[in-house]
Amino acid sequence: MGIYNRFHSEKGFTLIEILASIVILTIISLGFLALFTYASKSNSESENIIDGNAIAQTTMENIYDLSRESSIDQTITQLENDAYQLISTSDQFYHLRKQDNHYYIDVELKEDNDTSSFWLVSVQVIDKRNNEKRVTQIESGYIWCIERFGNRCSTINEE
Repeated sequence: MGIYNRFHSEKGFTLIEILASIVILTIISLGFLALFTYASKSNSESENIIDGNAIAQTTMENIYDLSRESSIDQTITQLENDAYQLISTSDQFYHLRKQDNHYYIDVELKEDNDTSSFWLVSVQVIDKRNNEKRVTQIESGYIWCIERFGNRCSTINEE
């Protein structure tokens, strides 16, 4: 009789218990699904920021090198040769834009009124895929080359 009861027991889970456990597991699963969705979105945004910072830093370093080697007019010409389009210009201001695979790279150069040959440079990286949202912006100031002596560019502070 003991063996019969062991294999033919009528004890088990009721339908309500099974449904309750399924509902609880579903609620827990949805919580984790929301967490994974948020983590994926955050990872994508972080990747855009890292890419934007790298592009802006490389662009700023390129402009710094040009400021040490050439005049402002030669720098603008060199940037145009590097696929930048001149958007607007005036006597003391240049705005250029370059289209990358997923980004616009905006470069603004504005001459400081107080210091001769000192230019404020702003590089903005804008995400074309995300409603043209600005990803990053780097600003700096450089003293541009005044004259060339052989291969050396003379700035205000040099003799």
